Amino acid sequence: MKSATASIRQQVELRIGKAGTRVGQLIYVRQGRRENTALAYAESWLSEVYVAVSNWRQIALSPEVGLRPAELDDFAPAFEHDQTESAAVLLRQ
Repeated sequence: MKSATASIRQQVELRIGKAGTRVGQLIYVRQGRRENTALAYAESWLSEVYVAVSNWRQIALSPEVGLRPAELDDFAPAFEHDQTESAAVLLRQ
């Protein structure tokens, strides 16, 4: 007869940069032989990233970045995709 293995759940808060901006939580769960991890983004951070990505064309044309209008379509797939819409849906809830 096998002994029952205790379940484990650990959460780690994720922060980036010198200011320690909260990005979210990494969650680890083990139940018996099963293991699972998940990343839960902080809504405040996701919102900040979403706004920046939504305005990427204006930012790209700014003097700090310096792209030309003719170059924007080459970069569009990096910023305009299904994940952008998924973030918008999450933020509207």
